[in-house]
Amino acid sequence: MIQSILLIRIKQTGRIINDLGLLRFLFVAFLLTNIIFLAYMATNNHDGSIIISLLAALSIFLLHINRSDTKFLKTQVDKYTFLQITEYLICLLPVLLGLTVHWEPVILLLLVSSIVIITLIARPFRLKTINFFIQKHIPDSNYEWKAGIRKNFYWLILTWVSSITTCFWLGSIPVAILIFGLITVGFTGKNEPLQYILSFEKPPLLFVKHKISAQLILYTIPLIPLISLFLLLHTGYWYLAVLPYLIILFIHTYAILCKYSFYTPNTRSGGQPFNMLGIISVLLPFLLPLVIILTIRFYFRSIQNLKQYLYDYH
Repeated sequence: MIQSILLIRIKQTGRIINDLGLLRFLFVAFLLTNIIFLAYMATNNHDGSIIISLLAALSIFLLHINRSDTKFLKTQVDKYTFLQITEYLICLLPVLLGLTVHWEPVILLLLVSSIVIITLIARPFRLKTINFFIQKHIPDSNYEWKAGIRKNFYWLILTWVSSITTCFWLGSIPVAILIFGLITVGFTGKNEPLQYILSFEKPPLLFVKHKISAQLILYTIPLIPLISLFLLLHTGYWYLAVLPYLIILFIHTYAILCKYSFYTPNTRSGGQPFNMLGIISVLLPFLLPLVIILTIRFYFRSIQNLKQYLYDYH
């Protein structure tokens, strides 16, 4: 069965490459090559090894809780957890190799252990009983958030409560802001039916502005208590909360523009590689200038792309 899963992974990779097209594939390949090189080089010193290992563990955590194939693997593979751990370790090979070459055995052991713990404990949760609690307060027009909250409710609540209870630690709330942002930006990954965007009866520009404003407001509301508490307790370090918050707002804006630049009804967003670039830029800030340039491009492209669907409202 492992061979069958491997064959599936190869076919999935081939399909992704085919969907990307030549230019986008070359762009993604160039980007991944640079990320792999920088991840390896970051392990050249002790502090860099700690930071890149934390980012690697956080990335795997977010990837794992959002996997959609866990149920399939559970029914088809006897040791599916071992398979997932293996996949994650393969993804982290540049970091693991760097920690080995630059001899950081403690950090290497902690990173591998964290991957095992994440895979064993952080399983996706899907709740049907929370509609009355949070989702009823989310406007029906923001179906992405209703679905996203249902899928990630436990992790969002755990992050929120943990940041409150550990708020005296300087890094607690800034980390929570980033985790909230990285989870919720993933809510934009699937394209809605055409009837949905037609129901707004707005021209492309107003529709895009509405989606951006709604995204930013829904992200901001749960963070108001956290940011306020941080500013009260750590006034002199206000920028540690405000700057991550502003960066995440920008990434949310980028994600919406990216989504509608490649919008096709009832499909996963064709802009996922670019959306992933935005998420990675939060962890690797040197990519932010590139994301800013793409944001400007996607602003005009999203409006142009939506004109073919919203032509009655020009």
